[in-house]
Amino acid sequence: MLSVVIVDDEPIIRLGVKASIQWRELGLAFAGEYSNGADALRALEREPADIVITDIKMPVMGGLELTERVRSLRPSAKVILISSYNDFEYAKKGIVLGASDYILKPTMEPEELNEVLGRCAEAIRREQEIGRRLDGYESGVRERERRGLEQEAKKLFTQERDGEDIGDEFAARFSEGCVLARAALNEAEAIRQKNGPLYVGILLDEWKDRFYAVHERGIAFAAGEEELVMLIPRPEANPPRLMEELTRGQEADLTLGYAEAEEPGEWRSRYRWTEQIYGRRFFDGPGGPYLCQPKP
Repeated sequence: MLSVVIVDDEPIIRLGVKASIQWRELGLAFAGEYSNGADALRALEREPADIVITDIKMPVMGGLELTERVRSLRPSAKVILISSYNDFEYAKKGIVLGASDYILKPTMEPEELNEVLGRCAEAIRREQEIGRRLDGYESGVRERERRGLEQEAKKLFTQERDGEDIGDEFAARFSEGCVLARAALNEAEAIRQKNGPLYVGILLDEWKDRFYAVHERGIAFAAGEEELVMLIPRPEANPPRLMEELTRGQEADLTLGYAEAEEPGEWRSRYRWTEQIYGRRFFDGPGGPYLCQPKP
């Protein structure tokens, strides 16, 4: 449903406009009425509306100023101006400010009002659909880029690649250094016995989704069958928070270790340092996050 706000200093006009709208047929919902633009704007700042029907001449704040403020607040909103004045200058200025249409009060009929509202609603829904398609396309592009970076990271750690020899996009993400974290599933075999052999892979996929929800510019990939390796831009790294996000609401537990790196050339050594989590898990117990450092 698209929300509609009515703004007019005459109560009888607000009542008439509200009664004339074919709410259900047009897929519209009433979102409030106000006697001046200032009151309407305060409400719209709290809860923006899709369509604003406003008089031009009102005390405190008129419809033209309200139009400009609404369009600045929410560019996708549609504004319909109504006025008792058959003055083209008002209409022209309103259109320049971003109003979608202009209706005269003395000649306004329910059919005309609903026709204008229908055009506005159709335009909004068309724009929303275009936005969804663009979002889907951009999301697909980001996902392909992310998978490419994940493969590049995995090759870096599993194929003895030189840490300096990485792509520009990869390097740019970690220009201020990175934190390399390794999460290992605890009691993995018991979990397989209880939930089936595929369940561990499902857990790792969920960890990866949770990781990206917190660190959009990070990189994560599964290492083996029971580990998730994560590279986090250092300024945003927070290992305790990361561990909390990964395990929130899950029965499965993990052990997390991390190490800091200044340059890409250090990544492989830090990756090896994080193997210390298995010793820490044995001697100190599962959990963490454990800071991994070179052995003295």
